[in-house]
Amino acid sequence: MQQTDFKPTADLLDFYRAQSPFSQSELLEVQPDWALSRLAEIAQQHLLHYGWLGAYHTEGTAEKLQQINTRRIDSLLKARQQAGFQLTDQAVPQQRHLGCCRDFSLFFTALLRAQEIPARSRVGFAGYFRAGHWHDHVISEHWNGERWVRVDPQLDQLQQDAVQLGFDPLDMPFDPTVFVTAAEAWQLYRAGKIDPWHYAIFPGSPIGGPGFIRGNLLHELWSLNIIELLLWEGPPEFWRDVEDLSDLELQEMDLLAAYLASGTETLEGLQHWLHKYPAEYIICRAPNGFEEEWDLEPDPLLTGA
Repeated sequence: MQQTDFKPTADLLDFYRAQSPFSQSELLEVQPDWALSRLAEIAQQHLLHYGWLGAYHTEGTAEKLQQINTRRIDSLLKARQQAGFQLTDQAVPQQRHLGCCRDFSLFFTALLRAQEIPARSRVGFAGYFRAGHWHDHVISEHWNGERWVRVDPQLDQLQQDAVQLGFDPLDMPFDPTVFVTAAEAWQLYRAGKIDPWHYAIFPGSPIGGPGFIRGNLLHELWSLNIIELLLWEGPPEFWRDVEDLSDLELQEMDLLAAYLASGTETLEGLQHWLHKYPAEYIICRAPNGFEEEWDLEPDPLLTGA
């Protein structure tokens, strides 16, 4: 979804101003005057991406890697308290909680919502980690009163230097060479404009391609409905092979992608699509081998109850 002149409605902004079941916590004691840079630094001081361990000269034990399955910010902050850290404390990399891009985005989004700023996670693919490859990635987006502002809160100075970042991660350009949403990636794939296997966890990974793009498209829908699941979990629909979809089902995915990429989303429209692809019974299959199944309680905001 590219930046448009379309102004979000008041009910949509209120929806994103409120915490989700995944972002809420009484431990989010945030001051209203804290700048974006400080909010990003807070997330960076508590989290360490499990794919960047070597760059920070640290290792992940099997016990430590289980931290990547922390779904909720409240669980994360309680774990940090038990480890002796408060919200604004500094921590060396070895002391941080392991997670991935989704966790940085959700943490930063939660901090913004604690300031009553409308914010949401965006699921898609980033082109700035390695030339010629699009890594699956989650960023944050907030409404500043005039436009949506994209932020990559994962990128501390070490990572910015490592990838030779050419833009401000606190105000990312709406540029398809920088970041494409999963909806846009699906449209590019269906139009035959990309090699879908260049859209993967890493170059040459079997976790990529058409089915991977489709899975991220569903995660984009759920995140826009403030259901910020772990990237390796979802309802049975998430786990279906794209080869098993009928032509009619593929066309339905095309319509979903077109809607999410239009930049004209409304709360009613997002919930319409959520009812078509509900996230209720969740299957988790984590990269560290952890597996479980659980039920997501319906959110009254999403059901009208």
